[in-house]
Amino acid sequence: MKSLFSLGRRFAGPTLVLWGIVLAANPVSAQQAQFGAISIQGAYVKPTVQGQINSAGYLKITNTGADDKLLSASTGMANQVQLHFMGMQGDVMKMNEVAAIDLPSGKTVELKPGSYHLMILGVKAPIKPGESLKMKLKFQKAGELEMVFPTSTPESAAHAHEHP
Repeated sequence: MKSLFSLGRRFAGPTLVLWGIVLAANPVSAQQAQFGAISIQGAYVKPTVQGQINSAGYLKITNTGADDKLLSASTGMANQVQLHFMGMQGDVMKMNEVAAIDLPSGKTVELKPGSYHLMILGVKAPIKPGESLKMKLKFQKAGELEMVFPTSTPESAAHAHEHP
């Protein structure tokens, strides 16, 4: 008769593989995620108010592997998500869409108000405090990661930039 310990060891490998498949098939539902060499921290979206059709998403991306790029983001809850950069051009603050966001090896890139961010255009329903938005992030080398972005707190939303 085999001990419970030996039976546990026998099934540990297949169980871990099964959990890996389950986690890969389902979106990560936290503000943090590890995806190969890419680590995401502090992901959130701004809640919207009545009549507001745009929002913004923010996160920190740490790359411990080879140089990579964030190529795009998407969600079924909006018409489109664009990668944007907001910064000073001369004496004027300007916001522009960018084709990709570089993620250098060994560095952390922060998407934050007044800098790089995810511009969520044409939200299909209000994004209320306490709710979340499922988004897919596409990286040049790391592939695609689907994760849930919770709404920010009213305190952090007050510091976020406004879009018309």
